[in-house]
Amino acid sequence: DCRIGPLAVEIIDTAGLDEKITGDIDKAAQQKAMELINQADIILLVLDNSNLDGKLDKSFTNILANKKVLMVLNKSDLPFVSQTKTETQRDLFKTGNMPNAVSISAKFGSGIDYLCDEIVRLAGVENFDPNQPICFTPRQEQLLTQLSKTKSKDTINSLITELLSGPLNV
Repeated sequence: DCRIGPLAVEIIDTAGLDEKITGDIDKAAQQKAMELINQADIILLVLDNSNLDGKLDKSFTNILANKKVLMVLNKSDLPFVSQTKTETQRDLFKTGNMPNAVSISAKFGSGIDYLCDEIVRLAGVENFDPNQPICFTPRQEQLLTQLSKTKSKDTINSLITELLSGPLNV
């Protein structure tokens, strides 16, 4: 676990997904990776920017279609080598269901701040202030709105009691 901005995050490095695997251990690792993909709030799809050819196909991008995915192009410090499918793959991410991409160089540490900013943006907490109250449910918002408009001490106490002890409704 680590912190990225206001987020406490858990980063899990999984096995890659490859349709051509044959071994039982590799199949089990890919099954576990699929389980984690299904549970993840955000997926960092880390690819080698210097050699993207053959790394993605439509079936893999379909697996990620309804997920929040940030494509991380590592090794931005190396020259880009285009072979065959690379432009198609890049176009898929620019116009398809995974338009979010950042370039980084893990070797030199460049782009890491932007990567963190994009993770926070995708999580929807870029304007989150941990020092301000927040409502997690419509019930909480309704009670706080009523609380802000009330003048009666008894009603204030009742609303606070309801807020603190009522159902979570999440």
